[in-house]
Amino acid sequence: MKIGIFGGSFNPPHLGHLNAVSSVIKKMGLDKILIVPTFQNPLKTEELTSEASPENRLKMAQKAFQSLGTNFEVLPIEIERQGPSYTIETLKQVRDLYPKAQLFLIIGADNFISFDKWKDWKKILNQSDLIVTTRPGWDIPFNHEGLPESFRSLISSFEFNVAELKEGGQIHFLTLRDVAISSTEIRRLLQIGKSTAQHLTLDVENYIRDNDVYPLLTEKVDDYERLTKECCEWMLDRKAINVRAFDLSQIEALGDYALICSGTSTKHVSSIAEYIKQEIKKKYNILPQATEGMNEGKWVVLDYGILIIHVFYEYVRQAYSLEKLWTGALEVKLESNSLEKNN
Repeated sequence: MKIGIFGGSFNPPHLGHLNAVSSVIKKMGLDKILIVPTFQNPLKTEELTSEASPENRLKMAQKAFQSLGTNFEVLPIEIERQGPSYTIETLKQVRDLYPKAQLFLIIGADNFISFDKWKDWKKILNQSDLIVTTRPGWDIPFNHEGLPESFRSLISSFEFNVAELKEGGQIHFLTLRDVAISSTEIRRLLQIGKSTAQHLTLDVENYIRDNDVYPLLTEKVDDYERLTKECCEWMLDRKAINVRAFDLSQIEALGDYALICSGTSTKHVSSIAEYIKQEIKKKYNILPQATEGMNEGKWVVLDYGILIIHVFYEYVRQAYSLEKLWTGALEVKLESNSLEKNN
């Protein structure tokens, strides 16, 4: 048998996931694909306000993939194992279940770039072939030079979208018709009360609603303008400069409110963002739906769905001129004490 293994957090599972595995099983001639929800991704330690429980993610995956038929099976082995979900351990368990099968690990091009950070990644290549698929915004390599540097010395040849490994095994690169949506974007829509019908199966939508998997953010924050002003105060407490806030509800934008400020160094930027995140957690008991740029400290984004906070290193802010995107939006009037601090 040829068996594919497709892991992920599935937070939540969406039509992009279904499209990917349906295409892979046909293009690669696989007999079966095992869907393996993670318990904890060891490379993603950021706690999210919108993180569904492992049990809910497992139930959603079962409901999503059952629509594809018996060639797709959801395995709870990583959730039952608990702890960090290391792929090398999962492969050993799958091998015990299917001792004579040829295994294919299915990953996206975004994960392929960082594959050398996975535990025992070279052993993984000895245990299974890789299938690397395109992802929205991520292309696959088409020649030896396009491979991540850590792979180049391992490859004996690269032809027709197949890289042959010197020690045996192959890496297959597949171009898919990608569905341009991510689980992060879907969680955002769910938590601000927008429709997700075009991104989720009906069974998954019903499960999310019936079990309140992603509670509306308005249940914890009843006044986002007040929160925006509070964040301004917290920014200024950390000596942020050029603090501005915008009401985006009347223009086309991701959220209803945007807050922007600058720090005087990358360390200063990260400290401002971390302080705001902790203050919001203490007062409202919510965390960002997503956080970007915290390690680099050049442009940190804290995404709270209705409110999006941007903390810039000042020279980077000048280069992007983000405020120009909000032309036509109302600027939120800061309190007088905030204005004094800002000046």
